[in-house]
Amino acid sequence: MDGSRRTVQPGRSTQFPSWIWPRNTTLHVKNNEDREGSYSFACGIHPAEDHGIGAAQEASLDRGFGGLPYTFTNTGSTSLDAWST
Repeated sequence: MDGSRRTVQPGRSTQFPSWIWPRNTTLHVKNNEDREGSYSFACGIHPAEDHGIGAAQEASLDRGFGGLPYTFTNTGSTSLDAWST
C-alpha cells in the first residue's frame, strides 16, 4: 500500500489506497501553516466527511474503507500533509 506522505495544496485532491477488512485504515493530516485549515475525504458510495484542523496541528482518523481507494481533498486555504497507514 502506498500511503506515503503527500503535500496537498488548497483546492487539490489526492487518492490513497486502503486496507482490506477487517483492518482499518488510518488517515493522518498535518496542517503546515499557522492558521486553521479544512479537508474532506470520501470513499466509494459513502458521503464525504468534512473536518477542520487547527493551526500547525496534526490529526488522525481511523476508518474501515474495505480496500477501496479514498479521495482526500484540501478544502481550506492552508497547505496540508496527508498520509495513510
